[in-house]
Amino acid sequence: MATGCGSVKGENKLVDILIWEAESKAIIGHINDFHRRGVNFLSFSPDGSLLLSAGLDEDFSIAIHDWQGARIVANTKVDRAKITSMCWKSQTEFMSCGMKHVKFYALNGRNLKIINGTLGKKFEA
Repeated sequence: MATGCGSVKGENKLVDILIWEAESKAIIGHINDFHRRGVNFLSFSPDGSLLLSAGLDEDFSIAIHDWQGARIVANTKVDRAKITSMCWKSQTEFMSCGMKHVKFYALNGRNLKIINGTLGKKFEA
């Protein structure tokens, strides 16, 4: 389980992400290296080795963390409109959606390939 913290209004400090062992409630990981203002979404990859996080900065940036190795694998700015959900498709693919976007991502090493989805239009093949 993981939880994200927020900063005091008006501050632009790095915020904490804590990883917990659910049964004992012990903190088993701590990340404090990317997000500012706050974290509004967290999701573990299918095998649990990566943690996807979305921040509350002006670009609603995301980061993929190797939480056990305490390093960022990849990060990118997403959109100026808030992220409302993210989910993993596989260990290397995930998506985000928000007030004005849907995006699909593929992780290749430390690089992210990003494909913009289409909102509000009917797709015809």
